[in-house]
Parts: sequence; C-alpha cells; structure tokens
Amino acid sequence: MDENLPVARLIRGARRPETPPAETGTVPGPEEPNVRIVRAPGATRTIVAFAGLGQLVGGMTPFNFMNSLAGIAANVVFVRDPRRTWYNGPIAGLGRTSGEIAERIGTLAAEAGGGGLYLLGTSSGGFAALAFAAPLAARRVLAFAPQTTIDPSVLRAIGETRWLRMLDRRRRTDLLDVLPALEAAPPAGGCEIIVGRRVPHDVIYANRLAHVAGVTIHLVRGGHNTAMHLRDRGALSKVLRDFVDDAPIALGDLLVPAA
Repeated sequence: MDENLPVARLIRGARRPETPPAETGTVPGPEEPNVRIVRAPGATRTIVAFAGLGQLVGGMTPFNFMNSLAGIAANVVFVRDPRRTWYNGPIAGLGRTSGEIAERIGTLAAEAGGGGLYLLGTSSGGFAALAFAAPLAARRVLAFAPQTTIDPSVLRAIGETRWLRMLDRRRRTDLLDVLPALEAAPPAGGCEIIVGRRVPHDVIYANRLAHVAGVTIHLVRGGHNTAMHLRDRGALSKVLRDFVDDAPIALGDLLVPAA
C-alpha cells in the first residue's frame, strides 16, 4: 500500500457505496485550482485524468492517478469536480456548463503538449471520460467502473440508489448519458471499461455500451474500486502504460472466468 495515499470516502446515498480510489500523493487545498498539469519533456501524447467522487475525510476532493501515472511518457492534465456534478458544472476554472468544461479541457490539453489525447477516469470521472470523448476527439478512453447514465428516472428504473441524493440536488442539465455521443463518434483507439463483478449496477452500466464500436468490457474480480483493486495487485501501472501505448489491455487471472 502506498503510504502517501489519502483515505477516501463517498458521500453516502440510500445505500453505502464502496470507497472510490484516491490515486494521488498530494492533496489540493480548498483555494487551489481544480486543474494540475504535469508535463513530460518531449511527450507526444496527453492524458486527461478525471477525478471521481472521492472526498478526503474532512477535506477536499483529490486528484486521481497522480502516483500511478508517474513515469509514463505523456503530459497529464489532472482535473477534479469538487461540486460532484458529474462534470456538468459549474467547476471553478473550467466552466459553468458541460460544453464550456469540455472546451476548456481541450484548450488545457493543447497547452500541456497536445498530440494524441487519452481520457481516463473512475466512477463519475469515468462518466466524464466517456462523455467528453467525442467533443474532445479523444484517441482512446479508459474508464474504471463508470456510470454511463445519470438520468434519475433511468437509475430508479434499474433500482440504482447510490447516487440519487446527489443527483436530485444537481441542477438540470443535458449531459445525462454518454451513449448518444459514443454511438455517433466512437474514439478511433476504442474505449476500455474495467468493472468489478461484485457491483451488479456497475456491470449494467458497462453493458449499456457493449454494442458500441471499439468498446471492450473487462469484468474483474472486485467491487466498485477497480482501479485500487488493480493497484493493490500490482497491475494498474501496466494497464495505464498499455492504455497510452495503444496496446491491448490484458488482465490475466484478475478477470472473471468465462461462464
């Protein structure tokens, strides 16, 4: 276990969700920007890493994957959504609407170094990575246990209660579902979704995208914290490197055996 990782938790809804991954060695303070850029000299690729719903005990939403992406030859734009709007906004420094946020992230990625764009996220960050793939013309997407819709009526219909308290308080928006944009313009390098079998609703979210061109769903032995599950088994860094290298993602015995 990385001793620099902060303890993380979710704001609880009707059901107690599992702790989301917190892959960061440093924690942003309350006055710090919601973006951090780490440049790799000579890099020809840029990663945008969307933080999930994790919140430090008594503190701020951390950036995700800062430790695990260290050493990968890519520029990285780390973003977070402390208001927990599933990147619909407003987010200070990024925009008031999802359209403004996508446009600003595109500008930041170009300023970071440009090149092929790779979107990465977990849970609500995975939702953002999938939702912004088309508007940002992303090369490839990697999403860990993402929600693929946040339409409260759909969630109630499938019995999903984990996020409803936050969603019911969220202002109205058009960014409710990742599916239409992905169907219309799937990333050229595909979408990799890693989901734990112990959370049936996470599997339902992933399976909604199974028919989309280039989508690969990896079902692993684990729960909602699939990124941390892989990290604890020494697999996360290689998965991230293969993702950015446009290589196949092979999870071996971490996968659930075929029925």
